[in-house]
Amino acid sequence: MQTHHLAVSRTARYLTRGPLDGSATELWIGLHGYAQLAHRFLRWLTPLEDGRTLLVAPEALSRFYLETGLDGRHGKTIGATWLTREDREADLADHVAYLDELADHLLAACPVRPRLVLLGFSQGAVLAARWALHGRTVPDALVHWGTPLPGDVSPSLLAARLGTRPITLVGGDHDAFAPPGSLEGAAEALAHAGARVAVRRFGGGHQLHTPTLLDLAGRAAAA
Repeated sequence: MQTHHLAVSRTARYLTRGPLDGSATELWIGLHGYAQLAHRFLRWLTPLEDGRTLLVAPEALSRFYLETGLDGRHGKTIGATWLTREDREADLADHVAYLDELADHLLAACPVRPRLVLLGFSQGAVLAARWALHGRTVPDALVHWGTPLPGDVSPSLLAARLGTRPITLVGGDHDAFAPPGSLEGAAEALAHAGARVAVRRFGGGHQLHTPTLLDLAGRAAAA
């Protein structure tokens, strides 16, 4: 038995909030976590809306039913995943190409290039780090939320790729996917490689935290 690969065209879905007329001064691309969908994830980013920021949530190319009964019937809830262990490298290449094309499309609509912030949450953070390393798109800032750096992302190579662009590793104090020391260890390795890196912790679990998100964006939370 021989395994073959065939490149095919896919239709990808992404959602936006904010100005689409080219006037955006900041572009935030947010990559959702495992089993999420883009429209749900985009709601978590809405506190960043200010009339000058374009928020974009691409959706992973592989969707699946979250629940299947013993009778084989599927539940109503659907999620998406960026990668699995099966044929991982091909899926990674497809997603990197998809996100590069999306970034090109979004940036081409802006006469003046906006500041590009790449935020990945959980599994989306894993892909964000790989995209930042392997794609042709270089973000102006990387926010890696809810998980340590993936083992196949070299801190030295990522530091060299991003240069002085900031990398922020974020996690809740009670996040089982980012336990104490995990983000700090990754930050130490990145800093040793010359990266501009910081760790942000907040009181909470595996979630986006609005005050922290606003603080990273340099904005005060609404009273």
